[in-house]
Amino acid sequence: RYISDQSDETKGEKSLKLLLEAISNEDKRRLIMTYSDKLRQEGRQEGIKTRSLEIAKNMLLNLHLGIDVVQKATGLSTEELKKLQVSR
Repeated sequence: RYISDQSDETKGEKSLKLLLEAISNEDKRRLIMTYSDKLRQEGRQEGIKTRSLEIAKNMLLNLHLGIDVVQKATGLSTEELKKLQVSR
């Protein structure tokens, strides 16, 4: 977690490289790969959320659908949808 939170991307990459070089135990390598998979999953979820917001904005502002309809279609909260309406 510390490595991924480094503000300087180069430092984070160097730290991860050193860590990988130091690990020889296969179980520890799997643990790191599991963490990598978790980061990928979080990225996918963020992409899905971003796309849902884009679709909702289109439904609200271009198709003029009501918040209740858009909420049912996207699963986004009422608060998120109201923010989209204001952010024209």
